[in-house]
Amino acid sequence: MRPLPAVIAVLVAVAAATVAPAGSVPVRGAPVIVVLVAAPVGESAQQTMPAALWLRLVSQYVGRAKIVTDAEATMPDAERCRAAHAAYAVLATFDRLPRLPGMAQDTDRAYAIARFTVRNCATGEVIPARIVRLESDPPDESVRAGDEAGAEQRWAHAVQLALAHQPPLFPRAASAAKSSPTPKPAATPTPTPTATESPTPAVEPAPSSVPTVTVSPAPRR
Repeated sequence: MRPLPAVIAVLVAVAAATVAPAGSVPVRGAPVIVVLVAAPVGESAQQTMPAALWLRLVSQYVGRAKIVTDAEATMPDAERCRAAHAAYAVLATFDRLPRLPGMAQDTDRAYAIARFTVRNCATGEVIPARIVRLESDPPDESVRAGDEAGAEQRWAHAVQLALAHQPPLFPRAASAAKSSPTPKPAATPTPTPTATESPTPAVEPAPSSVPTVTVSPAPRR
């Protein structure tokens, strides 16, 4: 029979393994960032991109944050930010890119334009929109292009790959603080001579050492 402390330790370990998912590392003290996300799909693109799929892809791009969905199709204002207790608001639109002459486009792919606009709910600052061109994968013949499975097959991997090459939407806390410039060392002042110091005497030229010769005229004969 095992001692009682050993049995308790085994039960605690089993409970911890059951609650915590595999590979997860709990972060203590990390603030939870709430992001209000509005992800409307344009009318011309609703046949190829379901709204639920686009919202999920946008939420994955936002990253580790608490996502609050905004049903409106416009940029959330300050009132909607306060109601959601959000630190940031994101307007992510998805619109079908029409086939234009002169553009290289495959006939078996779909093309779209995504625009991501971010508002800092604390300051009210709106970051200019980030435009990302999206290109779908070719459709799989085993699934229909119009149903949800077909949209998942065409867009999920393509959108994730395109957004993986984009920078994060929100600045990190570490990069927000700018490093102060290193102060230059103060120049060493030139010492000023004091009043008691005697100036350096001027050097007078030495007298010539060649003797002066007086020539008298010779007597006449």
